[in-house]
Amino acid sequence: MRTLIILGAIGIALLILAQWFIRTPPHKVVNMVKKVGLFVVGALLILAVLTGRAPWLFAVIGGALPFMHRLATAWKTIKFFKSFQNRQQGARPKDGHTGDTGVSRIATRFLSMELDHHSGAITGSVLTGAYAGRNLQDMDFACLLDLLHTCQGSRDQDSVRLLESYLQRQHVEAWEQYCAAGHREDAHHAGASGAMNREEALSLLGLTADATHSDISAAHKRLIQRLHPDRGGTDYLAAKINQAKDVLLKKPA
Repeated sequence: MRTLIILGAIGIALLILAQWFIRTPPHKVVNMVKKVGLFVVGALLILAVLTGRAPWLFAVIGGALPFMHRLATAWKTIKFFKSFQNRQQGARPKDGHTGDTGVSRIATRFLSMELDHHSGAITGSVLTGAYAGRNLQDMDFACLLDLLHTCQGSRDQDSVRLLESYLQRQHVEAWEQYCAAGHREDAHHAGASGAMNREEALSLLGLTADATHSDISAAHKRLIQRLHPDRGGTDYLAAKINQAKDVLLKKPA
């Protein structure tokens, strides 16, 4: 009987873990795995010390110190030559692509948001209204819903869709429960809306004015992979990214 209870508990835990893994954005999963891994390693080291099994650990550390010193020296040498090479070739953006800033920006009447291409982290702030000046990441779900209702009342569809995209990505479970309860207003408009100029398109793809055709294609591919609905993105964000690419690659009349 005890074995069945233990197996049942393990099965439930694995099911909960699988659901969390499916619903959580990839970058959050990676961060959690890193934290858990560090915690497990730390716990094992403490356990080894408390149980008197640490001598082998100290022996390993002592033997590794000379090697680590050589490795650190080699790394400093490599960094020196890289920095010298960069100075010779001229400054380049952190991701190594000319014309690529590595950060996408989009703004509406109520919101301003940024996406870091490398970490996938989304940050944002409120531009107007009762929550003006507040950061989205510092607001709880109830406040974000209140802001959403304000955007809906103002009939600012771009702000509505952008905030819905943020909620869908950053507050997965709460947003799904909100939608399942039938509180979400008309959501059939998933595509991008309104015209987009070249400056807005460059900002959305995280590019500078000197971006080449290959820069545009590479940024579009990278972002569409991160923000596709199947990977924690939304139809609205995917449509905006596609629209930005079309604007930048459109041949002048």
